[in-house]
Amino acid sequence: MKCSGSVSLWYVHFACDLRGGTALPRSDRYLMGRTNMKYMLLIYLDEQAMSEAERERCYVESAQLAQDLNANGQYLDASPLHPVATATSIRVRDGKRIVTDGPFAETREQLGGYYLIEANDLDEAIRIAERIPPAEVGTIEIRPVMEIAGLPAN
Repeated sequence: MKCSGSVSLWYVHFACDLRGGTALPRSDRYLMGRTNMKYMLLIYLDEQAMSEAERERCYVESAQLAQDLNANGQYLDASPLHPVATATSIRVRDGKRIVTDGPFAETREQLGGYYLIEANDLDEAIRIAERIPPAEVGTIEIRPVMEIAGLPAN
């Protein structure tokens, strides 16, 4: 597979190898000379998958993981989300705002929270994601975070 045109340097799965123009699995840090990348770890689970006691234990274990990541310099942010019944979705079509109660899509698993981390590469992000307590009952989606010009600095 050859790279052509404007290839995003932030695409993690098959980013263009700048030396030869061939698309190879490369991490962003390889391409950009960075030592750490930001990853969003999105936590999906069926809201009914845990009892209230299990959920409370999950919060405690998740907070401990955040503390551990912070001690290692990998923690940027994390938070659970309120139940999907509290969601509001908005769309703008033809200049008109459409507001809907509830989530955008009906799915078996709902977005329940997130971690924003720094990791050396995707493999390290995977090792962190598998430590997230809801991974035992749901799915953790790992997404590299794009850094674009013009955003406020932290």
